[in-house]
Amino acid sequence: METWAWLVAYVIGFALLQVYLYLYFIKGRSTGTESSAETSPPSAPERSGAAVEAPVHVLPALR
Repeated sequence: METWAWLVAYVIGFALLQVYLYLYFIKGRSTGTESSAETSPPSAPERSGAAVEAPVHVLPALR
């Protein structure tokens, strides 16, 4: 096979591998039989209405 044909075949194969890895890791490994509640990320805890003050760090004055 000619050099350019090998190069094109390699690039196409590498692109297909990247798409497969993207679908496997990013989209999830579910087979479709799991419910969406099991695969959804946990929800953030609700914040209370009370304001929380951050500690104030006092730096010594520079002379």
